[in-house]
Amino acid sequence: MATGVITLAGVFMASSYVPDIFWSASWLLLFMVPAYVVSFVGHELIHKFVAHANGLWAEFRTSSYGLLMTLVTAVLPVPFKILAPGQTSIRGEARSEVLGTVALSGPAFNLVLGFFSLLSSRAISNTWLDFICFQVTMFNCWIAIFNLIPFGSFDGTAVFAWDKTRWAIIFSTSLALIVAAYYIR
Repeated sequence: MATGVITLAGVFMASSYVPDIFWSASWLLLFMVPAYVVSFVGHELIHKFVAHANGLWAEFRTSSYGLLMTLVTAVLPVPFKILAPGQTSIRGEARSEVLGTVALSGPAFNLVLGFFSLLSSRAISNTWLDFICFQVTMFNCWIAIFNLIPFGSFDGTAVFAWDKTRWAIIFSTSLALIVAAYYIR
């Protein structure tokens, strides 16, 4: 359910940029939906892999409230989307450095994916593929930015508690990438 709701949010985010073109070319979803799934599932899986590598237990848990908030903001024409259908829960004893690294791995995954999507959009002269890569960049940047908020159980809380400089660097990089995507396009 979480993957479906996040994917829906990505589709509505993409449709808000150029609604006439997007809905008239709905075949674009054949490319965008798998990219959104990889963006979300990859983010959560990298948390799990890094946690397991550090001897911690990790499992994704959906949040009913988060699912509802994600679904509501996905379909409403609001300027931002809440992307919090759940989280990868970590269990075990670990130093703040390990917990911060586990938390940082998800947004870092999205930044790398977003960066390569942006590079791909610049290397491709096809308008449709450029549009798809741009949307994947924006979606990944938004996942990274939203997750880096240092509040509650978001990734940003553990990263900020561990190392404020690293948090500032990755958060600033996320913002810079989203701004670059707008201006390079």
